[in-house]
Amino acid sequence: MKLSAGSKLCSAALLILLQACSGGNTSSGVAAGPPTPHADGTSAQATATFEIEIPLPTSASPLSSSARRPSYVSAATQSVKISVLTVNGTPPSGLAPTVANVTPTSNGCTVDAAQPGDYTCTIAAIVPAGSDSLEVSLFSSPGAAGSLLAQQITPVTINPGVANNVSAVLDADPGAITVTATANTGISGTQAAGFVTAGTIAQTLTIHVADKAGDLIGPALPGAPTLTAGSSVPTVASVSANTAAGTLSITPGTAFGSTTITVTANPATTTSGLTASATTFTVNNEPLIAAGGCAPSCSASLLAYGSGVFTTYGTLPAASFGSKEISAFGFDGNDTLYVADEPGDSTEGFLEFGNAEFDVPTPPTAPAPALTLTDANDLDGVTGFDVTREGTLSIANAGLNGSAPTNQFEAYAPGASAPELGMNFGSNAFGEAVAAMPSATGTIQGYAVALFNELSNTGSVGVVIPGGSGATCDSATSASVPCGLIPLGSADDVFADGSFDLVWDRADQALIVADYDATTNDYSLVQLDWNGSSFGAPIVLPVPSTADAGAYDSDGGPFLTVSADGHVAAVFTTTGANYDVRIYAPGTTLAARTSVDITSIVQPNPSGPEIADVELLPSDLPLILTTAASSNLCVYNLTPTPSVAACTTVANAIDAGVSASAVHRVFMGRPLRAARQTLWTLRHR
Repeated sequence: MKLSAGSKLCSAALLILLQACSGGNTSSGVAAGPPTPHADGTSAQATATFEIEIPLPTSASPLSSSARRPSYVSAATQSVKISVLTVNGTPPSGLAPTVANVTPTSNGCTVDAAQPGDYTCTIAAIVPAGSDSLEVSLFSSPGAAGSLLAQQITPVTINPGVANNVSAVLDADPGAITVTATANTGISGTQAAGFVTAGTIAQTLTIHVADKAGDLIGPALPGAPTLTAGSSVPTVASVSANTAAGTLSITPGTAFGSTTITVTANPATTTSGLTASATTFTVNNEPLIAAGGCAPSCSASLLAYGSGVFTTYGTLPAASFGSKEISAFGFDGNDTLYVADEPGDSTEGFLEFGNAEFDVPTPPTAPAPALTLTDANDLDGVTGFDVTREGTLSIANAGLNGSAPTNQFEAYAPGASAPELGMNFGSNAFGEAVAAMPSATGTIQGYAVALFNELSNTGSVGVVIPGGSGATCDSATSASVPCGLIPLGSADDVFADGSFDLVWDRADQALIVADYDATTNDYSLVQLDWNGSSFGAPIVLPVPSTADAGAYDSDGGPFLTVSADGHVAAVFTTTGANYDVRIYAPGTTLAARTSVDITSIVQPNPSGPEIADVELLPSDLPLILTTAASSNLCVYNLTPTPSVAACTTVANAIDAGVSASAVHRVFMGRPLRAARQTLWTLRHR
C-alpha cells in the first residue's frame, strides 16, 4: 500500500493518497525544510484527504480470490483507522484517530473505472503539520473492528505551503500458514498428518500465508511477510524457506525418524507493530526401499517405511528394463539404485544407470542407460555385487557356460565405466559373492571374494588388498597392478555347494562369512575381526540347531545383511522345512554379538511363502520379502516378541534393497551358467 502527501496551498488541505491495489504507482519522499510551528510552539493542523483502493469482495473463498489476485490490501478490508501517534516526538493532545468504513456501499466509495475489479474510497482526517508518526491500519469489520489485516507506522514530515510527497507500504498481518506437497515429488503427506520423505534428495513444499481474514497474501509483494523455517532435528531433515517463491526446501539428513518443522511468517518490516505467525508439522525421513522382479513381467516398486506405515512412491515399469530380468537390488549412499539382471536374457554383461535420475513417485517410462558395462569388461556370469555408501561397486563373476571368467572379481570407482581393479583366481575358480571392506571413513581396505571350485567341489575366500604386495591384479588400463591377497582357507569347505554369502560390518570392522560344512550338511557363521592389516581368530556365531542347507531350498542358506550400526540378520533353511531368521547384535566378540537374545522369526515352508530376501531397516527392524502368488514385504517388530508390524504387496518381487545400509549385499543364488547377467543403476530425485 502506498501513502503519498502534498499540500495544495499554504493554508489549504493536505492531499494524502493511499493506493491499495498491487502494482500501483510509486513516488519518492521529498522533504522541503523544517515544519513551521505556531507562535505557541504547536504545529498547525490541516484537513487531509486519504484515498484507498480495495479489491472488490467476490463470492469465491478468500483463498481462491486471493490466488486470483494476490495483494497486500485484502478484499476483506471494511474499515480504516488513521492515528497520529506523535508530532515532533510528542503524542498529540486531544487528537482522536480517524475511523472510516470502506465497503463498496460506504459514503465516499466508488468503483474504479480504470480497474472495475477495485473500488476507491476517500477519507477526511486531521493531520498536524510537523514531523508526524502516522499509524494506518486496515480491519475486516466496520468501525475498526474485526481482524487487523495490515498496518504500518511511518514517519511523515508535513510542511504547509509546499508540495510534500511521502510513501509507505502497509505490512500484511500474517495469519494462518498452510504447507502443501507438490504432486509428483519425492515427498508425500499433509500438514495435519505430517509429511514423509525418503532418500537424500531435497524436496520442495509450497507455503501459503493468509491474513487474519483468511485472504492469501501473495509472496514477493511489497508488505508481504518474510518466511523463516527451522528443524528440531537437523540430522533428520534440514529446511530453508524462500520468501520470494513461497516455498520450503526440505533436505533429508543422515538420520532416520521424525523432526518437527517450524515455519514462521514475519511482518515485512519491524516498524509496523505487527507480530509473526507460525505453524509446526512433522517430517519423517524414512529409508527408500526397492523391491521387484520378473514374475512374469518386470517391475520395480519404490517405497518407504516408517512408524508402521509403508508409503508407495511409484513403480518403475517393465519398459525401463527392456529384455532384462530383475534379480537383485542395492543402494549406495546417494540413493542410486543398482538393479541386477537375472540369468536367462540374451544381453551380455552389465547395464548401469548410475548417473541417470528418475522422478519419484512417477518415474519415466523407460530411462535411458547412462553407463553400459558389457562382457568387454569381463563380466560374464555375475553372481553377486556390493556397493558402498560412497558408490564403489564390486562384482563377483562366475563365468559363462561353465567356463571360468577372465576375472572372478572386479571393482569400479563411483560412476566409472571401466574397472579400476580385478583379479583372476585360477581357471577352476568361480566368484560367488563379494563384499567391499571400507574403513569407517570410507577408504577401501580390501575386497572379500567368495570362491567356488567346481572341479574339487570346495570353496574359499580371498581378500584382495588394493595397493598391497605379493599378488597381481589388473585394471582397465594395465594388465599388471600391484595388490595383496589374503587367502582364507577352505578346510571347512566354505561355500562348497554354492550356497553362500558374506558381508562386511563397517561399524565393527568385521567380515561375516556363511560357512558350509559339506560333511555334516550344516551351516555356521564365522566372524573375522579386521585390525587394519590382518584378521583375528575366527569367532563362530551360534546358528539354529536345525539349520540345514538341503532341507528345502536348493539355493540353501544362510544369506545375510548388516545394518549401519552393525546388526546382522541371517536367514537359514531348517530341517523342519522352514525359514529361520536370526538377528545378531553389534560387536567384535561372541558375547557382544549374542548379548541380545532375539527369538527366531520363522516362516513355514513349503506350505507357506518362501523367503526371498531379508534386509535391516536403519531402525534395525528386519524387512522380510516372501514370495508366493503375491509377494509380501513385511516389517517385523522384535520386542517383546517378534511380530509383524506392517506388510505390503509388491508385484513380481523376488528381491529387495534398502537405502542407507552399511553394506548393500546382493545375494543372487546359484548362477545359471548358460547366460550372463546385467546390473543397472538409477538415481532418484
